[in-house]
Amino acid sequence: MKIATLTPGDSGPIDFSSFVEHHPDLGTARIKRMANISPEIFDMEMRYIFEGTWIYLCHESQIPNSGDFFTTTMGRQPVIIVRNATGKVNGFLNACSHKGSTLCRTQSGSKPNGFACSYHDWCFDLDGKIQYMPRRDEGYPKSFDMSHYSLSTIPKVESYGGFIFGSLNSAVPPLSEHLGDLTKVIDMLTDQGDDGFEVIRGTNTCIYRGNWKLLIENGGGDGLHLPVVHKTLIKVVQMRDEALSKGKTKAAKMVRIDELNDRDTTSNVYVMQNGHTLIQSDLPNPQDRPSYARHGEFVEKYGAERARWMTSKVRQACIYPNLFIMDQLASLIRYVRPIAVDQTEVSYWCIAPKGEPRPLRVKRMRQFMDFFSVAGLGGPDDNHEFEQCQVGATAASARWSDASFGLHTEFEGPDPAATAVHVNDAKHGGHMGYEGGAIGQYTNWIKLMQEGQTRELAMGGTP
Repeated sequence: MKIATLTPGDSGPIDFSSFVEHHPDLGTARIKRMANISPEIFDMEMRYIFEGTWIYLCHESQIPNSGDFFTTTMGRQPVIIVRNATGKVNGFLNACSHKGSTLCRTQSGSKPNGFACSYHDWCFDLDGKIQYMPRRDEGYPKSFDMSHYSLSTIPKVESYGGFIFGSLNSAVPPLSEHLGDLTKVIDMLTDQGDDGFEVIRGTNTCIYRGNWKLLIENGGGDGLHLPVVHKTLIKVVQMRDEALSKGKTKAAKMVRIDELNDRDTTSNVYVMQNGHTLIQSDLPNPQDRPSYARHGEFVEKYGAERARWMTSKVRQACIYPNLFIMDQLASLIRYVRPIAVDQTEVSYWCIAPKGEPRPLRVKRMRQFMDFFSVAGLGGPDDNHEFEQCQVGATAASARWSDASFGLHTEFEGPDPAATAVHVNDAKHGGHMGYEGGAIGQYTNWIKLMQEGQTRELAMGGTP
């Protein structure tokens, strides 16, 4: 296969391992920028990663009742996630089995009586089974078996802690194996509420003109950009803190992001299994986060160290390839949906314990809006830099991005801080800003891309 924009003059299978050069003995690494600008590579990512492994779909609280649905895409295939009459979560391709017309045309809603196609009125129940075809008796022979026209199901749909994942590849391992010890991190979130967590109503969605991996890499451990990219946010944090101390405002106090990178702050980035990453750092002012209101209770219930992780630390888990579960400046889901090689949709949902007292809920939502909403002080800054990286990546004579920072601080396996809360399957880690997270992500990217290409070639296709 010849890919003109990738390897001019070359042909044949792609050696994806050539996209990363990592020299642990020298403490250096770099990543080939072509991975972010090649349309052909993007098409393969959709097939081999987003249609080939577990990806996040939605949260159970977004489909609480029978008939409630949520629509998204898996790779480039539209899908519906729906709760059936018995409460089971089902997943189907969002395409009528007749002519392929979409059955659900909004992001969310409710179809308690099942799905009726607006094109020819074929009807399906909440388990995807076809129930009705107009003029069936006159249009089809008596031997016609209507059951063959039920909806196409997503082969794998599982959830953990309310987070629903799916895979179009039936051969993937169980979800718990895919997540590894990040389940312990999810538990630290859901255990903050006696009845679990929920997504707060409302959606903040934006699109930046850049590759999806730029955001995944940034959120996987880039601690270097905070004081540079987020100067305005840091200034607002300082100004608000001063105004609060003088009684000049009643705004919610913000997490002191300006102190997160202090040399005295205990923080690490962990490279987990399957391309996942985890950031943990001591919060400078944990008492100003809503979860801290129950800190003493959590100490009694879970022990001092786990309670500290729950209420007094930044915890940011990147579950590869498209989900961030974040409990830091705010508590939220950040969902990444690639649209094109140079276009990525990002959605943010604030999450909170069910039944949370109103004053804490208001504080939580205000802290979320300060940074992560579409009009917040943080997200737009990041998106602008991703777009500029996308432009710069087209400079053909500058082929590589450096990813060496902090590699000399790398340690093998988890450290005592992680093992103290039973996060034991970290492969390695480093101090805040450590770019081993990006290398871990790309190592998994290489694995998934090579495996996908091998599968396709074995089936007689071309990559």
